[in-house]
Parts: sequence; C-alpha cells; structure tokens
Amino acid sequence: MSTSSVTQAKSVRFGKVHVREFLRMLGPSVVPGDGGWPLGISFDLVNEGEAEVSVDSFESRKQERLRNRWRSQYPDSEPPLLLESRQWDYKQSSKNPIFRLIYEKERMSLLLEDTGTTCKGDRSQSSLSHDFEQKSSKNTLRTRSGSFSEQYNDIYTQVKVHHIRNELEQLRNSRSGEGSTGCTCRKLHVYLPPPNAGRKAAHRRTKPAKVKEELRKRHALPEGTVSREELERRLHDLVEEEPCCTSDCPCVRAGIVCQIDSCSCWMISHQMDKGKQFVRNPTTEQIQQRCGNRYGMTTIDCTEINQYRKKFVCA
Repeated sequence: MSTSSVTQAKSVRFGKVHVREFLRMLGPSVVPGDGGWPLGISFDLVNEGEAEVSVDSFESRKQERLRNRWRSQYPDSEPPLLLESRQWDYKQSSKNPIFRLIYEKERMSLLLEDTGTTCKGDRSQSSLSHDFEQKSSKNTLRTRSGSFSEQYNDIYTQVKVHHIRNELEQLRNSRSGEGSTGCTCRKLHVYLPPPNAGRKAAHRRTKPAKVKEELRKRHALPEGTVSREELERRLHDLVEEEPCCTSDCPCVRAGIVCQIDSCSCWMISHQMDKGKQFVRNPTTEQIQQRCGNRYGMTTIDCTEINQYRKKFVCA
C-alpha cells in the first residue's frame, strides 16, 4: 500500500473590505502649517457604507475618486494610470501633487459643512492649495493665512477655536527656536596664541575673567598668582579632555539620550580630536565619544546598513 502526499503552495489572499466613514473634528494632535482649525477625525460614525466589497472593487472606486480629485486641480492634463492615496509618493520620494496643504479658511469650511453650517464666499480647495503652494515656494518662512471672515456655531465656538489657535501658535514657536529639537552643544573654544603673536591675536583670546570663571566651574582654579598664559593652557587641556555634552546640555538635564539626527553636538565643526585634525567620516564610537552624554547617544551606521542591504539587493 502506497501513500502520496500533496504539497500545496503557500499563498496570501485578501478577503472583503468593510468601509466606515466618520465625521471630521478639530484635531487634538494635529499642528497645521498655519493658523487654526486643525483637521481630525471624530468617533461619530456617519456612514457604514456597503456591508462588504471586494478588494478589487474598493481599489477601482478609490482610483476613480483620485482621478476626479486630479481633474479638479489639473483640468488641463490627464491623470496618470495609477494614483497614490498617500501624501508622499514612495516611488519618486516626492510630494503627491493631489494632496497639498490648504488654507485655514478651507479647513474651517470643511469642519462647518460637516455640522450643517454653510460658508458663503468660500473658494475652491484647488485654488486655495495652489495659492498656498505659490506662497510657500516664494517664502520659506511660515506665514499665516490671509485674513477672512471667521464663522462659528454651537459646536465650534469662538472661545474654543481661538483657544486651540493660541495653543498651536505656541507649539509652532517652540519648535522653531534654536535647540528646540535636540541640543546644540559646542565645546568651549580656548584660543592659545602662538609664540611672538603680538597684539594681532589679542582679540581672539578668551577674557581673563572668563578663563577664571570656567576654571572655577571645573574646580581647577589654582591658588596664588598664575600667568594668563598658564591659565589658558590649563583650561584648554581640561576642555579637550571633557566631552561636549556635560551638565549644561538640555538633553542631559532632561535625562535623555542625544539623537544623531536632531543634535549637533557630535558634528566635526564643533570638536577636534586629540590629533588636532577633523575626522570627516567618524565612526559610531567616535560620534558617541564626541557627544559624551552620560545617558548615551543614539546613532546609525550607514555603512553597515548599506552593506546589509547589498546582500539582498544583489541576490
């Protein structure tokens, strides 16, 4: 008696799609580029839609909606065969042209329309987006939307809207300041004039009071009468031996690690190695040593990542 076994190929299949639609609301964790009226999604269900639709049917309907969106913004051109429903196009690593930032007035109109409030004299979303894009391309600074007649209702009252706008403005101001994302620590630069430098290098030297203050902070101020040159040399050697991020670093004070993509304490322009030469391509160990944060520093090794990728790409 013989037995035979049948090996089935493994596969992944998608079933049905269930679509739900929800009302918009003032977004609690959204910071738009300008003004107020941040867009968010509430828990109030508007439409259950069809009970179940196939994936192919859902995707085809989505493409049709995206094509209509394209035609409304670009009436003189035909849409591509395949459109993305995300803000960034993963194939081209660029912004999706049919998803743009919109003005504060348009965000207000969308929220009020969901509650049954009509807004008179509203401009189309495409024209507002086009104006915003042109303004952004001419001026990289963040600009507030143009003045407009703001409207309110029982849900979006004036007090609530203005309170949220003030909170958003405070967030934007806090993010735009120096050191708002990561630390900007730099080592103290102590200039040591060469022999017979004369008065030409006098303006580059650290003031004697500053030198004594820094030595006192490091508990290294000698007693008695010591020459200015000796004090400068002592401070210079101490600074060279210590890390960049000390107790004055905001990351250290907060008890968190430094991040290579947000902190600038490790950059080559901020610190020289013991050989007095800049290291153009520092290793992970050198970067962490430059920073010196006692809680650590999160780094990435691009060379190792690329080598790991090549094993799979070449295969």
